[in-house]
Amino acid sequence: MQKVGNNTGYTHIAPSATPYSSQFPSATLAYATTSGQGNTGYVYYKISSIAFENVGVATSAIQMYYTNPQVILQYPTTYNSSYTDTYSGSGTNSQNITTYRNGNMTITADAWGTLILPQATFNNVLRVKIEQTSVDSINFMGQDIITENRIVTYNYYRDDIKQQLMGISYTYGKDFFGDDIIIKSVFYYPDAPNAVTSLAKQDIKVYPNPATDNIVIENLGNTEATSFTITDVLGKTYLAETVNYNTQNSKIDVSSLAEGIYFLSLFKNETFIGTEKLIIK
Repeated sequence: MQKVGNNTGYTHIAPSATPYSSQFPSATLAYATTSGQGNTGYVYYKISSIAFENVGVATSAIQMYYTNPQVILQYPTTYNSSYTDTYSGSGTNSQNITTYRNGNMTITADAWGTLILPQATFNNVLRVKIEQTSVDSINFMGQDIITENRIVTYNYYRDDIKQQLMGISYTYGKDFFGDDIIIKSVFYYPDAPNAVTSLAKQDIKVYPNPATDNIVIENLGNTEATSFTITDVLGKTYLAETVNYNTQNSKIDVSSLAEGIYFLSLFKNETFIGTEKLIIK
């Protein structure tokens, strides 16, 4: 059986802006994923000077924390680099059933060249192939149920952009009901990225930009915002405050920020509104 899904949107946000941040204390970056049906989930990452790691996933149904994180990419990785990794974790769903996950991966930088996407052409791109086996097990009504998936992923990177430009993933296996699963997933950015978090919706404007002491938010969508965060390119949060407005003139004191590039994100409760790059000088 081949399962065909819907379009899913991915937005980079600070972990502190998600409803499950307390369960992933080591995370420095999160993806908010919204499916075509409007369901929202989160993937939590830890970015360090040596690796880009997945530390867990969370939805309203289950929060899976990896006690042994999943290495997505080591730094540095160059053409013909190859390494292996194991990961493991567990999570309990709303029916109080615990799922245990174990996996192993082989990561190989197997190609180098030019990547042509609808919005831009990127030179000097490295393709990284991930061959992964993931095993989930649960005990349901006294019976052990085990599912195993084989996943092959191709991620495309460029040295000055520390996140995938594009990814293609193939999943082969069986679900808990014994049905065959064949899933192909493809993602790429609709706009050419300049940094890890520059890919979010541009529904707001920040000025003056560059700024020194204060900034004003212009909420182009005029959506009632309840909070904002200011993060750096690695997802570290420097300011996070509650607000109460639905319009364009909200002044924020940024005098405590050091010179550099940041990203200001607006939220209505737990719903992401938009992000704008902010330069402090």
